[in-house]
Amino acid sequence: CGRRYGTRQGLPVDIGQNEATSKVMEQAKKLADGFDVSFVLLHVLDVIPSFVEVRIPSELLKGHEQAAAAKMAELAAVYGIQDRCECVVRRGRAQHEIVRMAEETGADIIVIASHQPAASDILLGSVAASVVRHAPCSVMVLR
Repeated sequence: CGRRYGTRQGLPVDIGQNEATSKVMEQAKKLADGFDVSFVLLHVLDVIPSFVEVRIPSELLKGHEQAAAAKMAELAAVYGIQDRCECVVRRGRAQHEIVRMAEETGADIIVIASHQPAASDILLGSVAASVVRHAPCSVMVLR
């Protein structure tokens, strides 16, 4: 971002979930149109076990990260927030990385989409539920 905006929004983006991503990006567009905000778009790639990762060429892993970053930049452009955002790709558990990014950037709010909970979510907890419990800031959960 070229300048510091009044409010910083964290936007976890799952580039594989078109409907959920559209909801988050549409909300970001509404916020951008009405407020002085900047955004951090975050996509978290799954952790690859170390015994598998050593067998994958590093350029393939880097290419996957670059493709995710390019997809997020494309989304930002489509929704007209490219001048107000930073695109970040990390590896790890999504809920942990989302909370960590909010802490590191001083986010004022996290906007996250939630799917309809499955039976396993009741026992294990969904990413959105975990973010709500552990986030250092407000969380807007979109359905």
